[in-house]
Amino acid sequence: MDKPVTVDNPIPDLSLVVPCYNEASHLESSVAILLKVLWFFHQPLLNALNLTKLSPKRRLAWSVAAFITPGLLLYFRGTLKQRLVQLTIAFLLLPLSYLPNLVVAESSAFYRTQSALTFLIVVYIFLALWGYRRVFDWPAAAMSLTAVVGLAALTSSLLAAHNVRAYFAVPQAQELELMRGYLTQRESARVSRIHIIRYTWKDSIAPTVRYDEFGLPSSAQPWAPGSMAYLVLREVNPEHASIPIEVAAAEDATRVESDDLVVDMRQLLSLGSPMHLDKQRR
Repeated sequence: MDKPVTVDNPIPDLSLVVPCYNEASHLESSVAILLKVLWFFHQPLLNALNLTKLSPKRRLAWSVAAFITPGLLLYFRGTLKQRLVQLTIAFLLLPLSYLPNLVVAESSAFYRTQSALTFLIVVYIFLALWGYRRVFDWPAAAMSLTAVVGLAALTSSLLAAHNVRAYFAVPQAQELELMRGYLTQRESARVSRIHIIRYTWKDSIAPTVRYDEFGLPSSAQPWAPGSMAYLVLREVNPEHASIPIEVAAAEDATRVESDDLVVDMRQLLSLGSPMHLDKQRR
């Protein structure tokens, strides 16, 4: 039986095959297709039009689209009607580049699924730049275009470096530092068990969390804190690396004995943002 369209399940299961025509099923499939199209515009396409910006803004997406559309019209050859046809084909290629993710029931706009879509938008941006150059056909136009491309490459490199630092390096370094502080503040010989309280992905100290790809705290995953503690013990006190380690979510509080070492990763939230922490460390 098909899944109903609800808040928890906004996209019905499109993988089900209906053996015979059913008016209700046909209507539900039509609604599912419409919702999928709307989802494509509201998430994958919005993310792709924001290029390297991980906090997508509709204004930036509309600005990029407004830059591309006239530029492509100027780039294409032929009459106005022929150019409009070519522009329509170019726009139809956008959902086609994301087609494998549109035909499945799952609706998760991970960045790893948007490679072809984003690359196509970047190609359109360069073609639009070439179209504008045809209008402003003077000797300095070629040099200006080269400067713009070079500046765009430099900006993308700086943004990539910022994203790696802000979403991965600094937050995870602070997580490891907090873990090390807990494990070195008490003599390991007096500890019978290490009890780690992890926090949720909503409590990330990164600027934002984007799916499971950017800003996701390592200690929010059930399999990560135990390994982190073991590696730190191997580093600071290898003879006690065999101490039992128990990992629990914040809402799953268990009884803690007096000789247990409690590592509360939620304390990371009280230290501030990753940029502030990084400045303090310097």
